[in-house]
Amino acid sequence: MSSPAATDAAPTAPGRAVVVAIVIGLVLAAGAGVALSMLAPPPGPRLEQLGALPAFELTDQTGKPFGLNELRGKVWIADFVFTRCPGVCPLLTERMGKIQARAGELGSDFQLVSVSVDPAFDTPERLTAYMAKHKADAANWHFLTGPTDAIQTVVTDGFKEVLERDHAKGPDDFMSIVHGGHFVVVDRQGHVRDYVDSGAPDAVDVALRDAKSLLREK
Repeated sequence: MSSPAATDAAPTAPGRAVVVAIVIGLVLAAGAGVALSMLAPPPGPRLEQLGALPAFELTDQTGKPFGLNELRGKVWIADFVFTRCPGVCPLLTERMGKIQARAGELGSDFQLVSVSVDPAFDTPERLTAYMAKHKADAANWHFLTGPTDAIQTVVTDGFKEVLERDHAKGPDDFMSIVHGGHFVVVDRQGHVRDYVDSGAPDAVDVALRDAKSLLREK
């Protein structure tokens, strides 16, 4: 007849095995986490506030007023283009399109804004046609036009981007328009937080990294 001591000792072996298995699993999981963290891209540096945008109101592609008030509480990226631009604008719009295609997970708190720097030509109707040509989704991508003076003020005084004309080519020659080629990243309070060189190979990645970082801010 078995003694009580022997009877009680028998179940402890499986218990130890379970504990050992759990410990081994935790060690392996921790090791896998370290390995994944080494493979994952490091988070970007905290983005400093580079200046507050002044209040502005322009006109979107539907003909409705659209400005800073409509963007409050959103993280957004702006660029500066015009529909008959033969130079950098197609690249800017193509890369903004890539940003939009990859930003679906960010939801409605993330927006894109393209400001026309040829507003006398770029009517809402022309902006709508341009959007269709480039398959821009109006759900979170807005194209803006407005009075020439208002555009000049918003771009140069607000966003601190270049916008001027080469007067040697004549004031009505669209080839005379000189404008900046950055993606300007703006936070929920309307502060500029980064200028991303749109021509850089990693421009789309950097702009999206910035946007995700700002969306996580309290």
